[in-house]
Amino acid sequence: MAYARAVRVGGVAAVCGALVLGCTGGDGSASPSTTSGASRSSAPTADAQSAASATPETDPGKEPKTAAQARMLIERVISGPELFGTGVARATPYESDPGQWAVLGDDCLWRLEPLPGDALATLTRHFQVPAAGAKGAVRLSATVTVHRTALDASWEQARMLEEDLDCTEQTQRPGERLTGRPRTRPAG
Repeated sequence: MAYARAVRVGGVAAVCGALVLGCTGGDGSASPSTTSGASRSSAPTADAQSAASATPETDPGKEPKTAAQARMLIERVISGPELFGTGVARATPYESDPGQWAVLGDDCLWRLEPLPGDALATLTRHFQVPAAGAKGAVRLSATVTVHRTALDASWEQARMLEEDLDCTEQTQRPGERLTGRPRTRPAG
């Protein structure tokens, strides 16, 4: 389980960083981000606004303004099994319900909730690496969410990382837990 956790977190962080660097818009327009789902509780601040700055590749005129445009963008940027390496295949189910996303609750249980108002669209694809030798099967997922603004995307990423640090043990489904990671958040 710890290996699967490291792959999930590492993959999310890598994709998250790439999309943030290449797709944020400093004018407050829609921006794709990668997330594992999170709740909405904090209000954005001026400091966070400056953190969501434009990159040279950003063209605000081409950023999605509707859910349909956001879904088209997601289809162009989301990973397929070939991007994860040899032996990685589509899992069943392969794609999530686009009207829902996974949220890590205060109780460290993952649950599906309706897509929040600050997101235009989201999609999660599920993959698996079959068991081989002494290692069990590994499941991977890639999630892309297009938020209405770059600030919304920045706050989502911050909440996702904070929630992950708060839950040293997470339950994805009944009988399926992610464990074995020491608490890394400093006290106080």
